[in-house]
Amino acid sequence: MKFVTQMVSGVCPDCSKSSILISIEHFFKCTRCGCELEQKVNGKISYIPVGTENLQMILEQENPNKNGQSS
Repeated sequence: MKFVTQMVSGVCPDCSKSSILISIEHFFKCTRCGCELEQKVNGKISYIPVGTENLQMILEQENPNKNGQSS
């Protein structure tokens, strides 16, 4: 069995700090926080946390009457 490893410097999206990212095969791991990342190349190289392919974001509007205030 042969492993292909790579070391790159980059900014981890999880801890937001510049760090060394170490890869084994196609996944990278941040040496600061341990977050597992996947490299995406689309005009620029980006590192995305593993397991976020199906992430759904919901925009919520802040209710001014929240926190017990009534009108």
